Amino acid sequence: MNDDFRIRIIQPNVGPYRVALYEGLGRIYGDRIEVLATDGAGTPNVSQPLRGVRYDYSHPIKKFGKIGWQRGLSLMGMTKGDVLVISGEPQNITNVLLAIAAKFRGVAVIWWGHHRSATSREFRVKIRLMLAKMLSDIFLCYTKSGRDYLIARGFAENRVFATWNTIDLEPIKRAREYWSQDRLSDFRTQHNIGTRPILLLCSALRPKTRLDFLIRAMSDIRLANRNPILVVIGEGPKEQECKALAKELGVDGDIMWFGPERDQMKLAPWFLSASMYVYPGAIGLGIIHSLAYGLPVVVHDNADHQMPEFEVMEVGKTGLAFKENDISDMVDKILSLLNNPEECKAMGKYSIAKVFSQYSMDQMIENYSAAIEAAHSIHCVV
Repeated sequence: MNDDFRIRIIQPNVGPYRVALYEGLGRIYGDRIEVLATDGAGTPNVSQPLRGVRYDYSHPIKKFGKIGWQRGLSLMGMTKGDVLVISGEPQNITNVLLAIAAKFRGVAVIWWGHHRSATSREFRVKIRLMLAKMLSDIFLCYTKSGRDYLIARGFAENRVFATWNTIDLEPIKRAREYWSQDRLSDFRTQHNIGTRPILLLCSALRPKTRLDFLIRAMSDIRLANRNPILVVIGEGPKEQECKALAKELGVDGDIMWFGPERDQMKLAPWFLSASMYVYPGAIGLGIIHSLAYGLPVVVHDNADHQMPEFEVMEVGKTGLAFKENDISDMVDKILSLLNNPEECKAMGKYSIAKVFSQYSMDQMIENYSAAIEAAHSIHCVV
């Protein structure tokens, strides 16, 4: 078997949350692995430099309506037994053409991405899965439930792997250790929060976030005399619209707006001071982030309209779920947690143990590597 095979990973960009994954793979494969992407300039996820991994971010994506073309990509230097990883976005036509070309060369193809997303329609899912079956050797999805879903849709069990998608938890662990109760008390004083309970949302402010839904709930929460403050960390196309809505509803004085922040040491005091993390829309890796801080989450209950990472949710253990699109029920769930701080502590303790034991970055790297090895074995040179 050829143990010197090459791995080429094609991505739209490399956000901060992916750095630990690629660098971990680099520790396994050294300079045999390379990551090709766009620099992501002008987007929330500007591609980050990688240590110990070859990378090239000079591959911009040009859009033609919903169809994308990523420039400058090829299979140059790749031979039989090498492994090509493409992002599971069939609207990026470059991925499809590279996968077809790889078939002729004997280069193994891994289709990496969602088995389905929160906004997926069935006919789009069928097209995506049909292409994945035709063009790839391995489907690498994000979660165990995603793997089960794909097997139920006709994929062979030995051709489907799950990464158990996560973020690097070590910076969170260090930040939690640094921010003592005395430091957190000084932090609250500095921001003039006093003893007010904090509802936290940390996310890009896109339509799928549905921040407007939470803003509409703030007046009802305030009427219950809990006097909470909503802290919003992030930016995005819905920011100004949501600020205007808050002012219109007269709750702008109960909301603190902060721009994007990715430094865990600066994010930590907000997560550690908050009573809960509230995400009205389709939650993704934010749920891992919150639970790693021991922060209960409040999310809607429709798994079909959630991102794959919703799998980590255990109602009553990691947080509470409200009926989708039901503001009154969301308010009830928020008030329930505000009125039961001991329950929140128990949820926090359980959540930390679950995330750190089941969603470590080391495990994600191991799962990703297993998919690479399986793909290579299909087309390896003997």
